[in-house]
Amino acid sequence: MPPSPLKSFQKASQNIQYLSTHKGGSVDLFCDSEDKSQLAVGFYLKRKCPVETEVLFILEGEKPVPSPSFMGRTEIHGDMSTHQINVTVSSLSHNDSGLYACEFIIGMELKEIHVKGRTDYLLFLEADSPCSCAGYSFLLYIISGATALFLLLTFGLGAALCSKACRPSKVPKPLPIYEDMTAARPPKDGSFHHHLDPLHLEEVDTVIYDKPYEKLSQENHYVAPRRGSRVPEDGGTQA
Repeated sequence: MPPSPLKSFQKASQNIQYLSTHKGGSVDLFCDSEDKSQLAVGFYLKRKCPVETEVLFILEGEKPVPSPSFMGRTEIHGDMSTHQINVTVSSLSHNDSGLYACEFIIGMELKEIHVKGRTDYLLFLEADSPCSCAGYSFLLYIISGATALFLLLTFGLGAALCSKACRPSKVPKPLPIYEDMTAARPPKDGSFHHHLDPLHLEEVDTVIYDKPYEKLSQENHYVAPRRGSRVPEDGGTQA
């Protein structure tokens, strides 16, 4: 049974789509009517919250009429007869954040009927614009350079410590031994002879006269008496 012409109705949308962009960006809002059984004669795009505001109104056969705050920032694509309209909102600012909903107007003889679109859009404007790729590349170079420098310093310090730990301890050099030959060398002034004991000199002379061959052999190693030989007596020969 068709609905009464004196009674208007409004159908709730089935889902909400979240949209996020930056200041100065744009979004596309696709509006599709839930009831296509009757001809649509008008279209509304509204922002429901934080404060309900009319964004755009389209009447069949007329030019779109945007609100003053959206003047020059909307583009319309689609056909009213198909109950499908696409609205592009550009040059967005933080004040444009909110919940957007589409409504199609179905003409009746006594009362118009508002039919919601299948999807509502929750738009959020982020605070700052995204960083450029050049900024990311520069930051990446800085991080890479700092990492390479840190690894180089760590490697150098580790190599120095390892070299110091593995190096053998130095053996101390032997100190030179100097012999004091002062006592063995006679003084230059000839005072050595004055300090000799006369008794000692006599003993030395006695040894020399008593054992001349021993003295001779000590002084000259090439002259030595033969063993068993006898000195011939004067005037005689050995037979």
